[in-house]
Amino acid sequence: MKRETSIEVLIEVNTSGETTKHGVQPTEVQRVIDAVSALPTMRIGGFMTIGALSEDERVVRACFERLRNIRDAYDGTRGATSQLSMGMSDDLEWAIAEGSTMIRVGSSVFGER
Repeated sequence: MKRETSIEVLIEVNTSGETTKHGVQPTEVQRVIDAVSALPTMRIGGFMTIGALSEDERVVRACFERLRNIRDAYDGTRGATSQLSMGMSDDLEWAIAEGSTMIRVGSSVFGER
């Protein structure tokens, strides 16, 4: 029996440009949106990023702002309210200030690796 279900996915965007980070480049986001939207078993639930590896608040927040702008453009054209997953234990306050709706706090809970 075939199920009529779909899974919600987040599109990961490399907003820092760092080679140690995963995700598509901001210029490629629309291509990925189009590809995912064409799949009947997936639906876009939002976007995610990891901020730059920096202690400079302006640098890290610029990464989060970039993703927020991408999400806002997506939501504006679709009348959607998408998740914005950005921020980890060390930068969660900056991420929340930039509009994050989901944060990852593993090292705060489990300690450093």
